[in-house]
Amino acid sequence: MAASQRSLFDGSAPQITADLTMDLDALSARWTALPPDAALARVPVLVDALNHHNHLYHVVGAPEIDDRTYDLLYRELEVLEARFPEAVRPDSPSQRVGAQPVDGLEPFPHRVPMLSLGNAFDESEIRGFDEKRHPQTGTLRGGVRHALAESDILFEGVIQYVVEPKLDGLAMELVYENGVLVGAGTRGNGEVGEDVTHNVRTIRNVPLSLKGNPPAYLSVRGEVLFTLSGFASMNQRRTHRGEKAFENPRNAAAGTLRQLDPSVAAERPLMFIAHSA
Repeated sequence: MAASQRSLFDGSAPQITADLTMDLDALSARWTALPPDAALARVPVLVDALNHHNHLYHVVGAPEIDDRTYDLLYRELEVLEARFPEAVRPDSPSQRVGAQPVDGLEPFPHRVPMLSLGNAFDESEIRGFDEKRHPQTGTLRGGVRHALAESDILFEGVIQYVVEPKLDGLAMELVYENGVLVGAGTRGNGEVGEDVTHNVRTIRNVPLSLKGNPPAYLSVRGEVLFTLSGFASMNQRRTHRGEKAFENPRNAAAGTLRQLDPSVAAERPLMFIAHSA
Protein backbone atom coordinates (compact mmCIF):
# COMPACT_ATOMS: atom_id res chain seq x y z
CA MET A 1 0.00 0.00 0.00
CA ALA A 2 1.32 3.45 -0.85
CA ALA A 3 2.53 5.58 2.06
CA SER A 4 -0.21 8.14 1.40
CA GLN A 5 -2.97 5.53 1.55
CA ARG A 6 -4.31 3.37 4.34
CA SER A 7 -7.12 0.85 4.64
CA LEU A 8 -9.65 2.45 6.99
CA PHE A 9 -11.39 -0.72 8.08
CA ASP A 10 -11.81 -4.38 7.49
CA GLY A 11 -15.28 -5.81 7.82
CA SER A 12 -18.30 -7.22 6.06
CA ALA A 13 -18.98 -3.96 4.24
CA PRO A 14 -16.84 -3.15 1.16
CA GLN A 15 -13.32 -2.17 2.08
CA ILE A 16 -12.51 1.44 1.29
CA THR A 17 -9.00 2.79 0.95
CA ALA A 18 -8.71 6.54 1.42
CA ASP A 19 -5.99 8.81 0.18
CA LEU A 20 -4.84 10.60 3.33
CA THR A 21 -3.73 13.58 1.25
CA MET A 22 -7.19 13.94 -0.29
CA ASP A 23 -9.04 17.18 0.36
CA LEU A 24 -11.51 16.78 3.24
CA ASP A 25 -14.30 18.40 1.24
CA ALA A 26 -13.83 15.81 -1.49
CA LEU A 27 -13.92 13.01 1.08
CA SER A 28 -17.08 14.46 2.65
CA ALA A 29 -18.70 14.60 -0.79
CA ARG A 30 -17.80 10.93 -1.33
CA TRP A 31 -19.30 9.94 2.03
CA THR A 32 -22.42 11.99 1.37
CA ALA A 33 -22.88 10.32 -2.02
CA LEU A 34 -22.61 6.81 -0.58
CA PRO A 35 -25.85 4.90 -1.39
CA PRO A 36 -28.15 4.45 1.64
CA ASP A 37 -27.70 0.66 1.87
CA ALA A 38 -23.92 0.97 1.77
CA ALA A 39 -23.92 3.87 4.24
CA LEU A 40 -26.11 2.01 6.73
CA ALA A 41 -23.87 -1.05 6.45
CA ARG A 42 -20.78 1.13 6.96
CA VAL A 43 -21.91 2.79 10.19
CA PRO A 44 -21.63 -0.27 12.51
CA VAL A 45 -18.27 -1.18 10.97
CA LEU A 46 -16.97 2.32 11.67
CA VAL A 47 -18.31 2.20 15.23
CA ASP A 48 -16.62 -1.12 15.94
CA ALA A 49 -13.36 -0.01 14.34
CA LEU A 50 -13.25 3.30 16.22
CA ASN A 51 -14.07 1.64 19.55
CA HIS A 52 -11.33 -0.91 18.90
CA HIS A 53 -8.72 1.74 18.12
CA ASN A 54 -9.88 3.92 20.98
CA HIS A 55 -9.28 0.98 23.35
CA LEU A 56 -5.84 0.36 21.90
CA TYR A 57 -4.88 4.01 22.28
CA HIS A 58 -6.35 4.91 25.67
CA VAL A 59 -6.23 1.58 27.52
CA VAL A 60 -3.57 -0.64 25.96
CA GLY A 61 -1.27 2.17 24.89
CA ALA A 62 -0.48 0.45 21.58
CA PRO A 63 -2.20 2.29 18.72
CA GLU A 64 -2.32 0.57 15.34
CA ILE A 65 -3.27 3.62 13.26
CA ASP A 66 -2.11 7.22 13.28
CA ASP A 67 -4.17 10.19 14.44
CA ARG A 68 -4.94 11.33 10.89
CA THR A 69 -6.49 7.99 9.99
CA TYR A 70 -8.50 7.90 13.21
CA ASP A 71 -9.77 11.44 12.59
CA LEU A 72 -10.89 10.51 9.08
CA LEU A 73 -12.75 7.48 10.40
CA TYR A 74 -14.44 9.63 13.01
CA ARG A 75 -15.36 12.36 10.53
CA GLU A 76 -16.85 9.81 8.16
CA LEU A 77 -18.93 8.39 10.98
CA GLU A 78 -20.19 11.86 11.85
CA VAL A 79 -21.23 12.49 8.24
CA LEU A 80 -23.05 9.17 7.94
CA GLU A 81 -24.77 9.49 11.33
CA ALA A 82 -25.95 12.98 10.37
CA ARG A 83 -27.49 11.47 7.23
CA PHE A 84 -29.08 8.58 9.11
CA PRO A 85 -29.76 9.53 12.75
CA GLU A 86 -31.69 6.30 13.23
CA ALA A 87 -28.43 4.41 12.72
CA VAL A 88 -26.68 6.03 15.70
CA ARG A 89 -25.75 3.32 18.19
CA PRO A 90 -25.58 3.95 21.96
CA ASP A 91 -21.94 2.84 21.94
CA SER A 92 -20.95 5.09 19.03
CA PRO A 93 -17.86 7.15 19.88
CA SER A 94 -19.79 10.20 18.70
CA GLN A 95 -22.04 9.76 21.73
CA ARG A 96 -19.20 10.31 24.19
CA VAL A 97 -19.46 14.07 23.80
CA GLY A 98 -22.69 14.38 21.88
CA ALA A 99 -25.11 14.50 24.80
CA GLN A 100 -26.96 17.69 25.68
CA PRO A 101 -26.47 19.33 29.09
CA VAL A 102 -28.81 17.95 31.75
CA ASP A 103 -31.11 20.11 33.88
CA GLY A 104 -29.99 18.45 37.10
CA LEU A 105 -28.51 15.26 38.51
CA GLU A 106 -31.08 12.51 38.96
CA PRO A 107 -30.97 9.88 41.77
CA PHE A 108 -29.03 6.70 40.96
CA PRO A 109 -30.19 3.77 43.13
CA HIS A 110 -27.69 0.94 43.71
CA ARG A 111 -29.02 -2.62 43.49
CA VAL A 112 -26.35 -3.62 46.01
CA PRO A 113 -25.26 -0.92 48.51
CA MET A 114 -21.91 0.74 47.83
CA LEU A 115 -20.18 0.67 51.20
CA SER A 116 -17.32 2.94 52.16
CA LEU A 117 -13.91 1.63 53.22
CA GLY A 118 -12.89 1.51 56.87
CA ASN A 119 -9.62 2.89 58.25
CA ALA A 120 -6.98 1.03 60.23
CA PHE A 121 -4.42 3.05 62.21
CA ASP A 122 -2.26 0.33 63.78
CA GLU A 123 -1.30 -3.33 63.41
CA SER A 124 -3.99 -4.57 65.79
CA GLU A 125 -6.72 -2.97 63.69
CA ILE A 126 -5.29 -4.48 60.54
CA ARG A 127 -5.22 -7.93 62.18
CA GLY A 128 -8.78 -7.31 63.33
CA PHE A 129 -9.82 -7.34 59.70
CA ASP A 130 -8.81 -11.02 59.65
CA GLU A 131 -10.32 -11.91 63.01
CA LYS A 132 -11.59 -10.33 66.20
CA ARG A 133 -11.91 -12.38 69.37
CA HIS A 134 -13.61 -11.79 72.68
CA PRO A 135 -10.90 -10.75 75.21
CA GLN A 136 -12.20 -13.16 77.92
CA THR A 137 -13.57 -16.16 76.03
CA GLY A 138 -11.40 -16.01 72.90
CA THR A 139 -14.40 -16.72 70.67
CA LEU A 140 -14.66 -15.13 67.28
CA ARG A 141 -16.74 -11.96 67.20
CA GLY A 142 -15.67 -10.18 64.00
CA GLY A 143 -13.45 -10.09 60.95
CA VAL A 144 -13.27 -12.24 57.85
CA ARG A 145 -13.01 -15.50 59.80
CA HIS A 146 -16.13 -14.66 61.77
CA ALA A 147 -17.99 -13.92 58.53
CA LEU A 148 -16.89 -17.29 57.14
CA ALA A 149 -18.00 -19.07 60.30
CA GLU A 150 -21.39 -17.33 60.11
CA SER A 151 -21.72 -18.83 56.63
CA ASP A 152 -20.81 -22.31 57.99
CA ILE A 153 -17.40 -22.16 56.29
CA LEU A 154 -14.67 -23.49 58.57
CA PHE A 155 -11.19 -22.35 57.61
CA GLU A 156 -8.26 -22.83 59.97
CA GLY A 157 -5.38 -22.08 57.60
CA VAL A 158 -3.73 -18.83 56.64
CA ILE A 159 -5.95 -16.56 54.55
CA GLN A 160 -4.05 -14.83 51.77
CA TYR A 161 -5.09 -11.26 51.00
CA VAL A 162 -4.41 -9.08 47.98
CA VAL A 163 -3.39 -5.58 49.07
CA GLU A 164 -3.21 -2.59 46.77
CA PRO A 165 -2.83 1.19 47.20
CA LYS A 166 -6.00 3.16 47.86
CA LEU A 167 -6.86 5.29 44.85
CA ASP A 168 -7.87 8.77 45.96
CA GLY A 169 -10.70 9.34 43.52
CA LEU A 170 -14.47 9.24 43.47
CA ALA A 171 -16.27 5.91 43.93
CA MET A 172 -18.29 5.02 40.84
CA GLU A 173 -20.62 2.26 39.64
CA LEU A 174 -21.02 1.51 35.94
CA VAL A 175 -24.01 -0.51 34.79
CA TYR A 176 -24.04 -2.47 31.55
CA GLU A 177 -27.12 -4.13 30.10
CA ASN A 178 -26.56 -6.63 27.32
CA GLY A 179 -23.03 -5.28 27.01
CA VAL A 180 -23.98 -1.62 26.55
CA LEU A 181 -23.24 1.10 29.10
CA VAL A 182 -26.62 2.37 30.33
CA GLY A 183 -25.81 4.07 33.63
CA ALA A 184 -23.12 5.45 35.92
CA GLY A 185 -23.63 6.73 39.44
CA THR A 186 -21.70 8.04 42.41
CA ARG A 187 -21.82 6.27 45.78
CA GLY A 188 -23.90 8.95 47.51
CA ASN A 189 -25.18 7.55 50.81
CA GLY A 190 -24.44 3.99 49.69
CA GLU A 191 -28.04 3.26 48.77
CA VAL A 192 -28.65 6.11 46.30
CA GLY A 193 -26.09 8.20 44.46
CA GLU A 194 -26.22 10.74 41.65
CA ASP A 195 -26.62 9.80 38.00
CA VAL A 196 -23.54 11.08 36.14
CA THR A 197 -23.83 8.87 33.06
CA HIS A 198 -23.60 11.87 30.73
CA ASN A 199 -20.14 12.71 32.09
CA VAL A 200 -18.78 9.18 32.53
CA ARG A 201 -19.49 8.48 28.86
CA THR A 202 -16.82 11.08 28.00
CA ILE A 203 -14.07 9.19 29.90
CA ARG A 204 -11.90 7.69 27.18
CA ASN A 205 -10.99 4.43 28.91
CA VAL A 206 -14.60 3.60 29.81
CA PRO A 207 -15.93 1.19 27.16
CA LEU A 208 -19.35 2.14 25.84
CA SER A 209 -19.88 -1.52 24.91
CA LEU A 210 -18.29 -4.78 26.04
CA LYS A 211 -16.74 -7.43 23.83
CA GLY A 212 -17.39 -11.15 23.96
CA ASN A 213 -20.53 -12.46 25.63
CA PRO A 214 -21.25 -10.16 28.58
CA PRO A 215 -24.10 -11.00 30.96
CA ALA A 216 -27.48 -9.35 30.58
CA TYR A 217 -26.72 -7.17 33.62
CA LEU A 218 -23.26 -6.22 34.87
CA SER A 219 -22.27 -3.80 37.63
CA VAL A 220 -18.65 -2.61 37.58
CA ARG A 221 -17.30 -0.59 40.50
CA GLY A 222 -14.16 1.46 40.78
CA GLU A 223 -12.73 4.95 41.10
CA VAL A 224 -12.78 7.95 38.78
CA LEU A 225 -9.66 10.05 39.14
CA PHE A 226 -7.00 12.22 37.58
CA THR A 227 -3.45 10.95 37.33
CA LEU A 228 -0.99 13.39 38.87
CA SER A 229 0.55 14.12 35.48
CA GLY A 230 -2.86 14.65 33.89
CA PHE A 231 -3.91 16.90 36.74
CA ALA A 232 -0.73 18.98 36.42
CA SER A 233 -1.17 19.35 32.65
CA MET A 234 -4.81 20.35 33.06
CA ASN A 235 -3.90 23.00 35.65
CA GLN A 236 -1.16 24.33 33.38
CA ARG A 237 -3.69 24.80 30.58
CA ARG A 238 -6.11 26.50 32.97
CA THR A 239 -3.57 29.00 34.27
CA HIS A 240 -2.41 29.68 30.71
CA ARG A 241 -6.02 30.66 29.90
CA GLY A 242 -6.16 32.87 32.98
CA GLU A 243 -8.38 30.44 34.90
CA LYS A 244 -7.90 29.41 38.51
CA ALA A 245 -5.97 26.17 39.03
CA PHE A 246 -7.69 23.31 40.85
CA GLU A 247 -6.41 22.71 44.38
CA ASN A 248 -6.31 18.90 44.43
CA PRO A 249 -7.10 16.01 42.06
CA ARG A 250 -9.88 14.38 44.09
CA ASN A 251 -12.00 17.50 44.49
CA ALA A 252 -11.42 18.35 40.84
CA ALA A 253 -12.61 14.88 39.79
CA ALA A 254 -15.72 15.14 41.97
CA GLY A 255 -16.53 18.60 40.67
CA THR A 256 -16.02 17.54 37.07
CA LEU A 257 -18.38 14.58 37.38
CA ARG A 258 -21.11 16.79 38.84
CA GLN A 259 -21.05 19.18 35.88
CA LEU A 260 -24.34 19.39 34.01
CA ASP A 261 -22.67 19.95 30.63
CA PRO A 262 -20.72 16.85 29.47
CA SER A 263 -18.53 18.96 27.19
CA VAL A 264 -16.78 20.23 30.34
CA ALA A 265 -15.87 16.70 31.44
CA ALA A 266 -14.85 15.77 27.90
CA GLU A 267 -12.08 18.37 28.02
CA ARG A 268 -10.58 17.01 31.25
CA PRO A 269 -8.35 13.88 31.45
CA LEU A 270 -10.45 11.75 33.79
CA MET A 271 -9.88 8.01 33.93
CA PHE A 272 -11.73 5.08 35.49
CA ILE A 273 -10.00 2.28 37.41
CA ALA A 274 -12.22 -0.76 38.06
CA HIS A 275 -11.72 -2.89 41.16
CA SER A 276 -14.73 -5.21 41.24
CA ALA A 277 -17.66 -6.48 39.21
